Amino acid sequence: MSRHLFIDFDGTLVDSRLRQYELFVELAGKTSLSFSEYWGAKRAGVKQSGMLAKYANYTSDQKLAFKGKWMEAIEDPQRLQTDVLIAGVPVFLVEAAKHFQLYLVTGRQHHERLIDQMQQLCIESYFTGILNTAQRIPKAHLVQANVEVGDGDVFIGDSGEDILAGKELGIFTVGVTSGASIVERLEKYAPNLIVGSVAELVPQALGLS
Repeated sequence: MSRHLFIDFDGTLVDSRLRQYELFVELAGKTSLSFSEYWGAKRAGVKQSGMLAKYANYTSDQKLAFKGKWMEAIEDPQRLQTDVLIAGVPVFLVEAAKHFQLYLVTGRQHHERLIDQMQQLCIESYFTGILNTAQRIPKAHLVQANVEVGDGDVFIGDSGEDILAGKELGIFTVGVTSGASIVERLEKYAPNLIVGSVAELVPQALGLS
């Protein structure tokens, strides 16, 4: 049976930091929060609602309205143009495809927009399957509904959610610090391996025996 490699998207393959920060500033209005401060806080585990309260004095009702506007705007095709591949991703995908069938597993809401972006980034062709939860279903459940998971499979992601999904599937888990989490946050979920980015997995690309 073929081995499967399940890979998160934002923060693992794609750098979407600028898109997220710019939308935060646009929706929050006047704020002194810099790009580095925003991502430093987010990577350390501070929720967006906490940043809104601290830097923009938002009430609970304002936070709720912010979330609705955020979900509506964050995957706007124009905004997606600011995303770039994380360094080393193309080489990693080439090598990984030699050992695995690749499946993208992401929380993105809009499947067609996701496909379009992957095509623009020239990575869509590497994947056997592209699974997006649309913020409605846990990642592990989505995988189980579409793929027969085996012992040699691997899950790579930048968040605790990704690590927990891999553990629920009973497979090898890799945390990357290229996205939403620092090492200390990932360690709380006890992945099998933590690396700076998928580029560190080249050239072997997890060709584990």
